[in-house]
Amino acid sequence: MPFRPPPLLLALLLALPPLALNAGESALKTATPEKTAVSGIRLLRQPQGGSALQTAELTYLREADGARVTLYGAVHLADSAYYGELNQAFKTHQALLFELVADPETAASAQAAAAGHQAALGPAYDWVGKHLGLQFQLKQVDYSAPNFVHADLSPSELSQAMKDRGESVLGYVFKAMAGGKGGNSGLSEADQMLVLMEMAGGKPNGERLKLIFAKQLAAADETLASLEGPKGSALISARNEAALRVMDAKLAGGARNLGIFYGAGHLPAFHQSLKKKGFILTSSSWRTAWKLALPAKPASPGGPATAPAPSP
Repeated sequence: MPFRPPPLLLALLLALPPLALNAGESALKTATPEKTAVSGIRLLRQPQGGSALQTAELTYLREADGARVTLYGAVHLADSAYYGELNQAFKTHQALLFELVADPETAASAQAAAAGHQAALGPAYDWVGKHLGLQFQLKQVDYSAPNFVHADLSPSELSQAMKDRGESVLGYVFKAMAGGKGGNSGLSEADQMLVLMEMAGGKPNGERLKLIFAKQLAAADETLASLEGPKGSALISARNEAALRVMDAKLAGGARNLGIFYGAGHLPAFHQSLKKKGFILTSSSWRTAWKLALPAKPASPGGPATAPAPSP
């Protein structure tokens, strides 16, 4: 019998950074500067037909010392061309700080980490790759580049951060299933039924599934908010702090052009942290991660089909 992953596993898999859950900003809702300083990911209806799942690229400048930092939002399964473009962009930085929950010696070889991650979730990744036509980040990004610098927690550090906050993997799953504060960021019953029907048929409609899970990724802001407790979550706040410590060390050593490559859901918190460190947002753009043949629907009748571009 061929492997057919359950809908919840697929939904979590598409939002799963290396060894940790992740979430992004809503794209089909109207964002306001007071509530959402930046959007890390959006689902855009294309005027010529179809739609695109896009991640943000945000550049900041600190005038006091001329330091420049670019945040690259990521989805961990995407079109091959998306990762090819990122590989070229990463070469422009003195150091590219990347996320990977791994021990330092393992992080030095992300390909080895990819093999372990693939072994754990191989059948599900194979299913996604076959039916959605997406590639796995750890196999597409050139982590052997000399300017790549690990900027994340180790598994033991993440475990301790979770313990300190009273968090657990099961707790994250329950929160994800609950769909965040508003109850809308998980798969709807209608979408779950469509996924089950597609899987049961043996020959799933990849484009239909792709749109369902693109909607899931683009509406994950409520899930992200639900994970951030009084101390911030280990998955978002603690890992961001680890990346910022590496950033501060590189800047103190004289680097003035850095890139940070993290899951799109981390960008809003990074934005706030960089502002506190004296950085201002100077430019923002979107990079297409998934091209979809089917059009995305507006959030509500007559409402906007896309969110505003990131704003300072």
